[in-house]
Amino acid sequence: MNPFLSKSKYLSGLQCHKLLWYQYNAKDEIPEVSAGTQAIFDQGHIVGEYAKRLFPGGIEVAEGVVEYTIVVEKTNLILAEMGVDLGQHTTKSTPKAVTSSPRKPLFEAAFKYKDAYARVDVLNPVGKAEWDIIEVKSSTSVKEVNLHDLALQWYTYSGAGLHLHKCYIMHINNQYVRKGEIEPEKLFVKEDVTDKVLEYLPQVESNLEEMVNVIAQKESPKIPIGAQCSDPYECAMIEVCWKFLPEHNPTTLYRFRAETAFSLIEEGIIDIHSLGKDVKLNDKQKIQLNAVRSRKPHIDKKGIKTFLDELKYPLYYLDFETIGPAIPLFDDSKPYEQIPFQFSLHIQEKRDAKPEHIGFLAKGRMIHVRNFFDC
Repeated sequence: MNPFLSKSKYLSGLQCHKLLWYQYNAKDEIPEVSAGTQAIFDQGHIVGEYAKRLFPGGIEVAEGVVEYTIVVEKTNLILAEMGVDLGQHTTKSTPKAVTSSPRKPLFEAAFKYKDAYARVDVLNPVGKAEWDIIEVKSSTSVKEVNLHDLALQWYTYSGAGLHLHKCYIMHINNQYVRKGEIEPEKLFVKEDVTDKVLEYLPQVESNLEEMVNVIAQKESPKIPIGAQCSDPYECAMIEVCWKFLPEHNPTTLYRFRAETAFSLIEEGIIDIHSLGKDVKLNDKQKIQLNAVRSRKPHIDKKGIKTFLDELKYPLYYLDFETIGPAIPLFDDSKPYEQIPFQFSLHIQEKRDAKPEHIGFLAKGRMIHVRNFFDC
């Protein structure tokens, strides 16, 4: 039996075949997701919960279930109760009007077709027998990767027998200002991306075939590191694929063009000690290179003295931290607006005086999906 690809695996395959191979053949060697990345995933789930409020009466198909056969079976049962017959689908057929129970929006419905499997954020009934695909994103705009995601969904759902009408990206409105309770109808922007998605649709089947062949290989593809390591997402395999690089490699040069750095590495220049004079560097990059080669810090004594001579007492040393959640936590704040929650201030009245410390840490609460709506 051929492996099948979910939405996330398909996007991994578009980003890097080596990443895809590891996900199927050596997943234990992929480093664990960082706390920061997990926080992004958790935030996306919270955003999705708010989006569901825009579809009252919607049905959770199989909440918390990951086994694909169970979710697909549950989806088919619910659709059958609504009078939706997936078995009658052909690309040129006329959708049959629903005569059973009224159709309702479905959350996380799952479909499998050939080498593809996908769960839809929201499947919304329209007209007599058609459906809209609605993909919910915590970003503030539509990205190209979202279109590839939806192209796979369209391929899968239509191939499974569903009659589709439109597909949409529902993303965060960064101009929304919270006033009291969150208003989902104002928090989100819904964009029709059907035409753009259909441009990518013809590529899906050949992409899937190529990816299935990659997964079947006995060894991982030999793919050099490059821009794909962080586009469209930072790859979980960076720690593995980049381990051959020394501490001071071309990617560590200050504001050095990534394209140039990867070209040098591909040529075998993996240490900046080996950079030739033909490599153009700006002044700051030259300072960095000289410090690395000499193993001595670069200290601009004159510049430091000039800066210190301009200071006038009292002096204030301020450090602070912020949060910027997708769902604004406080009135008069916007999505992703940076809100300070902590600061540390040292005040020095005169030279040689002991600094006085003032600090603040906001009283907060742990925020989970189940109690987030109480904020």
